[in-house]
Amino acid sequence: MKNAMKVRIWSKVLATGLVVLFAVSTQGLARADERIEFRIGTGAIAGTYHPIGALLVNIISQPPGSRACEDGGGCGVPNLLASTVSSHGSVANMRAIQDGRVESGFSQADVAQAMVNAKGAFSGLPRLDNVRAIASLYPETLHVVVRRDAGIKSIQDLRGKRVSLDLLGSGTRFAAGVILAAHGLGENDVITVQATSGRAAHLMRQNELDAFFLVAGIPARAVTTLARDKVASVIELGDAETKKILDEHKFFSRAEIPDETYALADPLSTIAVGALWLSSSNVPDDLIHAICMALWSEKARFALDEGHPQGKHIKLETALDGIAIPLHPGAERCYRELGVLK
Repeated sequence: MKNAMKVRIWSKVLATGLVVLFAVSTQGLARADERIEFRIGTGAIAGTYHPIGALLVNIISQPPGSRACEDGGGCGVPNLLASTVSSHGSVANMRAIQDGRVESGFSQADVAQAMVNAKGAFSGLPRLDNVRAIASLYPETLHVVVRRDAGIKSIQDLRGKRVSLDLLGSGTRFAAGVILAAHGLGENDVITVQATSGRAAHLMRQNELDAFFLVAGIPARAVTTLARDKVASVIELGDAETKKILDEHKFFSRAEIPDETYALADPLSTIAVGALWLSSSNVPDDLIHAICMALWSEKARFALDEGHPQGKHIKLETALDGIAIPLHPGAERCYRELGVLK
């Protein structure tokens, strides 16, 4: 049944491919020789957002002068030249989309919902009412990475230690506050360091950092190299504290890091949150529709499966999972045509 469903889905994608090309070429998005710029706000170079962004750039781009899809070229959106913009992560990307500094970007689902509705940690701030969803991409896993000789076995052991909560404006920073609070700690209980995962890994190697938080798809490059060199490992959250987090924050779910991922003694229990691809409501509906169709094309499927370990988790059947903000109208039309929305 699952294989039959996939065949039907991809058949719809192929059948509508020509419709997408026709729509883009005839509805005034660009002249034949006019390039369309489309920026994707990602995150730190050592995280997951950046390589996933680069993968999507290759899938959706087809700048002027490129070979046509039927001639062996890219099967992206005609005249589109997408690019990645490195950032501090979820919060920074959301604000950049709202302000028109990028056309799209990635964010944790919990951060997106809170900022669009000005709830939780963002209560009292202006609602980000220009932000719309394109797709839910893959689960992002919480890592609490600790230096092996720092004597840290639990979250409570972070008290008084040098800990990177990531940069202000990152989804990791938002999640780290939730984790610490559930374990009875606050930012004042640790020696706070502001660093990206790549910078944090460097500081840890220099014995200048005891632990860092990271929310990213697995395997995360910064953690992989530290584990390989036996510099650091990953610890679990407390059972009772995990239950409390899941009860109070519905966007988190239970997750597991397989033992072989970071040379762990056993599989590790943690939590995860969905990574969303978002766009501005000011981006034309036809453009987002074409981008959405390119994302779910047959050629894109191969690129996703081969391009990055998290690419395998980017699936049409989970494209709307965990989205609690409005869809972009172009994406909504795309999913109706693909049979995902009725």
